[in-house]
Amino acid sequence: MTTAVAGAAALVLLLVTIRRPTAGVAAWVAVLVLVPHWTPMGPAGVRPVALAGVAVLIGVLASRHRVRVTWSVADSALVLAGAVVAIFVAFGGYPTSLVANVVGVLLVSYALGRLAPQAAGTAFAVTMVGVALWGIVEFTTGWYAFAEWMTSAPGYVDGNSDRGGVLRSLGAFGHPIAYGAAVALAIPFALRFRRFAAVSVVVLVAGVATSLSRGPLLAAALAVVLAVVVTSRRERKQGTLLVLVLAGVGVAIVLQFIYGADDRSTLDRSTDTRLDQLAATVPHLRAFGSERIGVEDGQLVTAGSDVIDNTLLRLSVNYGVVVAILLLAAVLLVIGKAVRGRWTPASVAVVAQLPVLATASLITQWQAALFFVSGMAVTSLARARTPGRGRAPARVNSDGVNPARPNPARPNPARVNPARPNPARAALASGGPR
Repeated sequence: MTTAVAGAAALVLLLVTIRRPTAGVAAWVAVLVLVPHWTPMGPAGVRPVALAGVAVLIGVLASRHRVRVTWSVADSALVLAGAVVAIFVAFGGYPTSLVANVVGVLLVSYALGRLAPQAAGTAFAVTMVGVALWGIVEFTTGWYAFAEWMTSAPGYVDGNSDRGGVLRSLGAFGHPIAYGAAVALAIPFALRFRRFAAVSVVVLVAGVATSLSRGPLLAAALAVVLAVVVTSRRERKQGTLLVLVLAGVGVAIVLQFIYGADDRSTLDRSTDTRLDQLAATVPHLRAFGSERIGVEDGQLVTAGSDVIDNTLLRLSVNYGVVVAILLLAAVLLVIGKAVRGRWTPASVAVVAQLPVLATASLITQWQAALFFVSGMAVTSLARARTPGRGRAPARVNSDGVNPARPNPARPNPARVNPARPNPARAALASGGPR
């Protein structure tokens, strides 16, 4: 895409976001799910999600309707990680693509999540339901929308990804795991829909299933279980339990289909490969920086394995163990809150991604979606007034009072009988006893 077109699109996003932050964030989510990551934006080849994210973030900060948040320890950790990576690039000979990805994709997406209006979670889930339907159509028809999309661009994906001879859905994400994991992120938000929650979750789980990937399938199942157990209100649990049963049956069928006797060797090879990656890479880890071999085609070549299917291990190889932990600070914070019984739909979505984080590195647009939802999780946990497992935040009226637990210092008008006034109050009103 030419510089002029990319700049004009970013300017429009900026102006829209200043007026309507929710619309701007929703537009960024649309870019995330509709524009493949290999689409070049300008001469520098900036990622589409990064360029759109910077424009929307500036618009959110400039808007009168911006969300006010308190600074978090996760914010400090991510800013520090970004600064360290920038130092690596400036003085350590690292390729600029690394800092562009960390700052332009990870940090910007996280900041958008932190500052996003509360309605952004619903917009994200609605968009992902559409993406899931897209994946189902792609799976059943074999039609890949981006087969001829900028085929000469670096990172182009032709769509020929299959398992057991069956084509897997990619959407615009360029990889089945990225597609499935991003769709699974929306499940806890969809369970909070006022209408069609069960139908939406079934569509999302079916969309994840078309990726034929273990990590996203486990993430989807875990998201449904956690959302039903710890965040759904009591009156919704009967309906969501039905969704839970359907999701469990669907995941079991797909897993049996993928990893039956005919394809057992594929599973074994995949597991062995990950164990080999771990054994080859761990001896070369450092606290800061990497044991580099060199830079080829703008990409960092490190000691150990070239392909690493684990997020923490991949980040540790690239930047060092300390920087990797800093980059995942929001995820670790959300996990810590969950252990203490603090849950929100966004935090459920993040915790449920653990199977994917354990079996894949940060790739394509999924990394932006993950950090976006992580930002929303940090903000929502800070807003939650009522901690505790399985308890939703207390509902309050305009006076800040929970009608279910009236303040004893304030009389409940519903319990005052005008025909039988309080004698003590009547005496006080008349100037005291006579």
